[in-house]
Amino acid sequence: DGRQGRLPPAQTALTDADGRYALTGLEPGTTVVTMTGEKGAPFRGKVHLLPSQDTSYDVKLLAQASLRGNVTRADNAPLGPGNVYAFGDRIDQRYAARITSKGRYRFKNLPPGQYTLYAEAGPDRRNPELSASRTIVLRSGRTERWNVELEQELGLRGQLLGGSPPKGGWYLELALRANPAGTFATSRSRPDGTFGFRAVPPVQCVLTVRPSQEAGVLPL
Repeated sequence: DGRQGRLPPAQTALTDADGRYALTGLEPGTTVVTMTGEKGAPFRGKVHLLPSQDTSYDVKLLAQASLRGNVTRADNAPLGPGNVYAFGDRIDQRYAARITSKGRYRFKNLPPGQYTLYAEAGPDRRNPELSASRTIVLRSGRTERWNVELEQELGLRGQLLGGSPPKGGWYLELALRANPAGTFATSRSRPDGTFGFRAVPPVQCVLTVRPSQEAGVLPL
């Protein structure tokens, strides 16, 4: 309704031996519910609470999914610091696992479903030089493997054309085509409209631009 205010504090509850739980003092309306268990994958959903009325919300936690593998590079040189990222179908399903000094990584307790995987590494953690990506389906109660060989990242340069004056200072964002919500690189155009990204993964990407951080996105 356009009004501003503070969100009510989150409430937590532990289930009893029969798996039952109860929360009291919640405000009417739609609220987000998250549930986790030692042997079940995390759950996140929405429930609509009516005023002066108790609401029942039953959840069946699925068996967790796991992912593990080894990361290498073609020339067998040291990888350097790196991470593997898993992007799910929802924007809140974004997970990261560190690549160890032996080139191994592991995800535990992931919700089953389809994920876009993205691995990166390099001497400078802030500017990785090697990357790879793929899509995988993680099944309930199973451990999948993705052994990946990282490729050299590419550079991307261009110029924003059309109209006068030149489009200087515009904001540019890069995301994986398989997960447009997961922006992994940003830049701003120079006064003459030119721009550049030093490291781009060798996969299909989506480039979007906007005249300011608050303006709507213009896909290219």
